[in-house]
Amino acid sequence: MWDYKYLTRVDFRIVPIVLALMWISTLVIASMTGGGAESVFSDDVRSQIQWFMVGWLVFSLFVG
Repeated sequence: MWDYKYLTRVDFRIVPIVLALMWISTLVIASMTGGGAESVFSDDVRSQIQWFMVGWLVFSLFVG
């Protein structure tokens, strides 16, 4: 059973750092694959965002 006491094991100082790295990597992918402002969310960027969501889901499953 999941309990909130498991959240005490998470070092929350790392979360903003990981989010910043995710944002930067998304910008890098968008700049390398894009053809302008209209294609910021190219297929590669969407794929990266989907993998980010999978990663956060796996992270949350292992925390609890």
